[in-house]
Amino acid sequence: MILGSHVIFSAYGFWLPNDPRGSWSTFVGSWELFRYGPATKTDERHSVADRTRDRAARLAAKNALDWHCSTPLQVTVAAFIADGHLTRHVRKMRDVYGRRRELLRRAFDGPLGKWLEPIPSFYGMHTTAIARQGVDVESAAARVFSDGIKIHTLERYFVGEPTHTGLVFGYGAAEPTLGIEKLCRALSST
Repeated sequence: MILGSHVIFSAYGFWLPNDPRGSWSTFVGSWELFRYGPATKTDERHSVADRTRDRAARLAAKNALDWHCSTPLQVTVAAFIADGHLTRHVRKMRDVYGRRRELLRRAFDGPLGKWLEPIPSFYGMHTTAIARQGVDVESAAARVFSDGIKIHTLERYFVGEPTHTGLVFGYGAAEPTLGIEKLCRALSST
């Protein structure tokens, strides 16, 4: 059995970049953290975590790092893989994801095409599209989120200043038809 782990060494006083709790150093040893800015250095002896300074940067860094799961879940997944269930699941889902990807492709050729230009994708569970000039994808993503649909904008994936705007479409969890309809409505009202 293979068991993956995720370890955080918090005893050294390093916090997420720009965390108001600060650090005794400005060094950030992880690229996943460094891309969100330098560590906050503080000489205060008490917590200043209640301050709202740089909250967006801290949340972005935390979101980028929170992709691990619990040990019981890892053990269960390891058994799932060892017993051959993953292979069967992948064979079954390959067709499902292919149909969902094709639905998105047709939507880019049709109703979504006036707002978004897809980046070619031939596998996986995500498709990315670049927004056409003047399209406010941030507002559209917020609107569909209020309807229960989570879609990521490209902004979160840039290390520096974003050079493009766009959306990342995941189709591993649900059929995209309803989401496409709601996104078209949201894009048409931006």
